[in-house]
Amino acid sequence: MFGFLSQSEPVGYVHAVAVRMSARRRRLAQELFGHFVEFARRHGCKHVKAITTPSNLESIAFHKSLGMKLLGEPNSDGIPVVPDYAGRGAPRVVFWKSI
Repeated sequence: MFGFLSQSEPVGYVHAVAVRMSARRRRLAQELFGHFVEFARRHGCKHVKAITTPSNLESIAFHKSLGMKLLGEPNSDGIPVVPDYAGRGAPRVVFWKSI
C-alpha cells in the first residue's frame, strides 16, 4: 500500500495497492485500504482518491468494491473517465470516497 496525504486539501491519495498473487483472495488489499482510510481520517482527511487507466478493469472492479465513486462521463465502453486527466488525450478513471 502506497498512499499519501494532500498538502493542500483534506484528501488521502491511494497511489498503489498490491498483493502478491499467491496471497490474493484473502482480503488483504481491502484491509490495507481500510488502514489507510483510518490513517487519513485521523490526520483530518475527509475524502480518499485513487486513479487508474480505463483499460485496468481489475483496478476498477477493486475500487468499486470499496464503495468508491467513479467521477467523469462514460467513455465509449461505458466507463466513467475524466478526459485529459493525465495530459492531452490521456483520460483516467478517478475514484472518490468520502470518509
